[in-house]
Amino acid sequence: MKKVKNGFKILIISLLFLFGLFTIMLLYFNISYSKKYSNIITENLQSITINNSSLTKNFILSIIKQESKFNKIARSSSDAFGLMQLTYPTAKEVASKLNLEITIEDLYKPEINIKLGINYINYLFTIFNDKQLVLISYNAGFNKVKSWQENNELIYKNGIYTTPYGETNNYLKKVLHNEKIYNLI
Repeated sequence: MKKVKNGFKILIISLLFLFGLFTIMLLYFNISYSKKYSNIITENLQSITINNSSLTKNFILSIIKQESKFNKIARSSSDAFGLMQLTYPTAKEVASKLNLEITIEDLYKPEINIKLGINYINYLFTIFNDKQLVLISYNAGFNKVKSWQENNELIYKNGIYTTPYGETNNYLKKVLHNEKIYNLI
């Protein structure tokens, strides 16, 4: 009888430990993988004709996490602005297709930045129709991807593309990893 009680105590302690560990992991992921702008993302996704089923809320959250870590006033050394780190020329081009007039300051507004970013990514899907190529293009630039394709410099191996740019390769892996986590939580 004593062995059964001790076994039961060990089982209860183990279950409490696992529950605590699980709770800590959930807290970590919910803090590290913000969903702060989910409503804006969802509204924008619902307002367009999506060109690829890969264009989801979690995909956009993954890009925002990698691009700006959810800092709406982020500005890169390459003059990319806001949550989705859009350059002003790209943002202006997308805005003109949407009949919007924007300023650089507008790119710090989550509603505008996300709207333009989603529409730009949707446009990239019409050209590449491949999630990884869209991400590579978003990071390195549309013309770079076209050039790499023409010169056979994009290598597809073991389920992932490799480019001549190490930064782009890391970006691709991180966004895809982020998306896996977002899909789990």
